[in-house]
Amino acid sequence: MKLANFSIESQWVRLGFGLNSGTSDFTPDVESLIVSSARCFRENSRLTELVVSWLARNGDYVAKHRLKGRISQLTDVVEKATLGLVIESAIELGASPDFACTVVSCELLAVPQAISLTDEHTPYFRVLAEETARDLSRKWACGRSKPRFEMSPLDQSATSSK
Repeated sequence: MKLANFSIESQWVRLGFGLNSGTSDFTPDVESLIVSSARCFRENSRLTELVVSWLARNGDYVAKHRLKGRISQLTDVVEKATLGLVIESAIELGASPDFACTVVSCELLAVPQAISLTDEHTPYFRVLAEETARDLSRKWACGRSKPRFEMSPLDQSATSSK
């Protein structure tokens, strides 16, 4: 008997991510997956960047009103702030400005925190995150040691052909 694969990573693999994970046995609910992924961003910074890139390229497949509702149900302010950073970063990279309606459900952090546990628990990386934080990272008070929310030329050409 085969066990169903429900991990966050396997669901993103089902949507086209190249992660070291099996493929989910079902097609995920995209809006729920985006919100659920916020729990994994601290442990997996690569996932954060992939979600930003995916939203920039495939945001038209996301029901903004459903995403807004899912975000508003979150109780963890770090997850809400991280999603705000992720969504606004995706908009910067070419996602529809319609995503702005989802950002109102996100919350700014009062005290800055690193997205990555590595950045948070390693003094060198914590300082580096503070020194290299992007404007959006500062706005949401979510530091990044490597401001890599960028798209490759291949991704940019795919976005410009929308």
